[in-house]
This record gives sequence, C-alpha cells and structure tokens, in this order.
Amino acid sequence: MALADKKVLIVVPPQDFDGDEFEMTRKVLQSKGLRVTVASTALGPRRGTGGVTAKAETLIKDCKSYDYDAVIFIGGPGARAMPQNADVTKFAEDVKYKTIGAFSAAVGVLAAAKVVENKRVTGERSVAEPVRKAKGTYTGQPLEIDGKVITAESGRYAIHLANAVISSLQA
Repeated sequence: MALADKKVLIVVPPQDFDGDEFEMTRKVLQSKGLRVTVASTALGPRRGTGGVTAKAETLIKDCKSYDYDAVIFIGGPGARAMPQNADVTKFAEDVKYKTIGAFSAAVGVLAAAKVVENKRVTGERSVAEPVRKAKGTYTGQPLEIDGKVITAESGRYAIHLANAVISSLQA
C-alpha cells in the first residue's frame, strides 16, 4: 500500500495544544502524501499555543480504529487533562497495535490506556510516574521508538517523530 493510501489521525486537546507539535507533524505527513484527519473532544477550530488553530473534523468518540493506519496524540498544556477523558483513553487502547505516536504531556494518554506496558517511552517529566505505574520505562530521551510506539519529549522533535511514523507505516 502506497503512503498516499495511508490515513493518519492527529488527536489534539480541545484547547492549549502545542502548536509546533501539530503544525510540523501535519506538514511532514502531508508532504509525503498521507491523508491526515484531525480529531478532538470538541468539533471545529481548536486553539493551540503560538496562535495555531487546528480544525477538528471529527470527535474522538466517533473515531474507529480500523479507519486509520496511525494515530498521533499532540501534547501541550491542554493535553494534561486528556488521560482522564474516557473517550480518548478508550480510543488509545483500541489503536495500541497500530503505529501510535505521542508528544510531551500526551504520553500520559498512552500510560492511562496501558499502551506503554513493556515499552520504552519519553515525554515531559510529568508523565514519568504514570508511565512507570503502567509498567512502562520512562527514559527522558528526546525521542523513543519502541516497536510501533513512538514518543517525543517535545515539539522540537516533531519532524523526527513524524518521520518515524512514516518509516513505521512503510515497514
């Protein structure tokens, strides 16, 4: 299957997502011909940091795991509440066998959904304890790739995370 046939879901918090993580990831994926859909817990324009806006086309509760080849969770201050959202964590559980990426605070979603079990992951320091509780290993590195689970400490590594997701989809 060509990359142009692959679909990637980018999940953003309803507000205060990291604008750099979103913008760079979306640009890299689209430049390779991937079809990108944006989801959140609320529809319409979502406001991120740095004045970035993302248009949530679908609600996370309406997303089906079989519709996407990869899922990327965007971090930022607004992502800190996402692990408590049952729709978000249920979807993360449903896609745990697919290529899955997460940035900074959004790694907490993967911990809450037990996606990190027996995996090496990174993210902002606030996710270290939830990752350990979910039987994962928090490394604090800039980028971690453990099988199909790809995590980044911050938006500075957005291009690297996006390229790792692309490589995983090509494997």
